[in-house]
Amino acid sequence: MAAPDALAAVAAATDAGAAVLAVSASAEHEQVLAAVRAGATGFVVDTGRPWDVADAVARLARGEPAYGPGLAAVVLEASGGAGPPDVRLTERETDVLRLVVEGLTARQIATRLGLSPRTVENHVQRLLGKLPVSNRAALVRYAIEHGFA
Repeated sequence: MAAPDALAAVAAATDAGAAVLAVSASAEHEQVLAAVRAGATGFVVDTGRPWDVADAVARLARGEPAYGPGLAAVVLEASGGAGPPDVRLTERETDVLRLVVEGLTARQIATRLGLSPRTVENHVQRLLGKLPVSNRAALVRYAIEHGFA
């Protein structure tokens, strides 16, 4: 996946408004990060289980990020910083954002944080209002690029 032509294709597709899922035989950290920097909204390792890729495609179709197990953490670790100084998130918004980046649904986030799914959706809507993004996939990309999550 990390070949320059593949990364250029990811960037071109993203620029055209497509959600891009990178599929690779390995999950080398640099490969994952290169794909995300190029604009991929998801990354899964081809394990030979077609349902993994199908699940990731379904997530992207719903506007959600689609990272395989442990891959969102790789991206978050690499992003480092605390984000732009002009945008302030509450602790709860940051918690919700981290779980959105992990690819969890509102119901899963609600269970994990002890909230209702509607409260989680309210937090997501506030995040969409605070940050220069218009959907969950863009929210994840922004969070990763700016070190929020």
